[in-house]
Amino acid sequence: FFPLLVASLIFYCWIWALAVYGLRFLIQAFVFWRTTRKLNEKDLFPLFPLLDIWMFAYYLIFAPALIRKPRATWK
Repeated sequence: FFPLLVASLIFYCWIWALAVYGLRFLIQAFVFWRTTRKLNEKDLFPLFPLLDIWMFAYYLIFAPALIRKPRATWK
């Protein structure tokens, strides 16, 4: 989502790009808020934007592990 957001900010109308990002952010925040409340982990909600950015970095770091699978050797 973040690479497409940056590309749309550069090559498209930035107002629409920010509106779509804002809508995504609000929906995701609502779902995260309800989940943290139900699981009694309310102290994690303020960290929600940082956790969202961390997931993007996590996917960048560990995606090559999904592409390069080890060979299964059977004996």
